[in-house]
Amino acid sequence: MIRCILVDFAILVSCLYASFLTFRLNKKGRRFFKRYPRIFKGLFGLFCGVSGVLLALFPISINGTTFDVGCIFLLYAGIYGGAVPLAFCSVVLILCIVFTHGFSIATALGIVSVLLMAGIVILANRIKLSDGKKWFLCTICFLPASLLGFLPEENAFLTFTPFALCFLLFSAFCYCIANTQQKTDVLLQRLHRESTRDYLTGLNNVRRFDEMFNLAVRNSRRLNQSLSLLMCDIDFFKKINDQYGHQNGDAILVQFSWILQRDFPHCVLSRNGGEEFTIILRNCDEMQALAAAEQFRMDIERSHFALVDGGFIHITVSIGVALCCPGEGDERLLERADMALYTAKRGGRNKVSIFRCGKYSPELYKHSPEV
Repeated sequence: MIRCILVDFAILVSCLYASFLTFRLNKKGRRFFKRYPRIFKGLFGLFCGVSGVLLALFPISINGTTFDVGCIFLLYAGIYGGAVPLAFCSVVLILCIVFTHGFSIATALGIVSVLLMAGIVILANRIKLSDGKKWFLCTICFLPASLLGFLPEENAFLTFTPFALCFLLFSAFCYCIANTQQKTDVLLQRLHRESTRDYLTGLNNVRRFDEMFNLAVRNSRRLNQSLSLLMCDIDFFKKINDQYGHQNGDAILVQFSWILQRDFPHCVLSRNGGEEFTIILRNCDEMQALAAAEQFRMDIERSHFALVDGGFIHITVSIGVALCCPGEGDERLLERADMALYTAKRGGRNKVSIFRCGKYSPELYKHSPEV
């Protein structure tokens, strides 16, 4: 008996952690989930169903009574996945009952029992309760539903008693693991977000910019595509902080990032520190980069930036543009964009400057108005 219980515990733990690693932590899985949510949920339901079948293949035997606790994965699929995984899991468990016991009264009662359990989970999901309370409610309601599978046997209630005790034990253990997994998943997502995102604007931080920049350079070379880098700096931002306070300065940075995201919706946007921002334009040639930079400069110049304590102010931005040239290293592109930015600032600010390939120094964009 103890050996059977330990084997089922090992299967339960292995399947729960395998589902966690496959369907919650895997980055490719997350992208697949966003693109094909129903297919992803269906695969999760199939996994839960197969896990339930594994538990059924290693039944627990107590005093001549044999039973399994595979139905516990109906709880896991329904509460943590929803209706679609629950449906797939139910189908797999029903097919397992049919192929194992053939067509008989016991098979019909087992199918009805699975359907009742699935219905219980669906009803529980409609109630506004925490996952823990839903799990407890379903566990209690599962017991009378599972009694149907024991009715064909003699002394059904005596046979049902050890099953009920084991099911309660496995259910509590399963919820503890599933709840721990969910909390771990939330904390890992939060840690990833905080380690890669700027806390104020939500844009990429310096660490994430380095990763995305190196990846963009490698891909541009591999695909033989052009790559442009825009480096932006808000003009006289220190004076804005000194005159209006850091709280208003932060509000301006947030509004600046909104315009940045609006003008460059499909680009890699980063806040590299203070009032400095970068934009990676993939598959974008020199003229397209210049046009995009000039349009953004004009949008910033025309915008009204709201202050926290009321009122509006105008700001301007200086932009340096550099194109990834053949045979050029990553650091060289950053250096050229930085030199172009300082040329724009020395040229009177509120300007766009470009460091063209084959040139030895940056030059101001000729369509920038003189200040």
